[in-house]
Amino acid sequence: MMIIRESLTRFPWKFQQKKKVAIVGDGKSGKSTIAHFLLRFYEAKQGTIEVINIPINYISKESWSKKLALCFKNSTYFPIQVDQTFFLVGTFLKPN
Repeated sequence: MMIIRESLTRFPWKFQQKKKVAIVGDGKSGKSTIAHFLLRFYEAKQGTIEVINIPINYISKESWSKKLALCFKNSTYFPIQVDQTFFLVGTFLKPN
């Protein structure tokens, strides 16, 4: 039996344009849930997430994903473009 509960309640945060935001909290406090909603992996059943007063589901996932970046704890990041990532991975996977 699956139990479905409200993920977020009373979350009226407003973020300033062109500012970086860190969502920090204890384990199981909803950080990943917020990330999933922002990435549109989850769709809200009630309420809305709005960007400049436009509901997020009116913005194409492709254009939205170009504006959003997430960094998770204990991850390794390289200061390169996405297309260079494939070259980098291919370099490590080549047989000697």
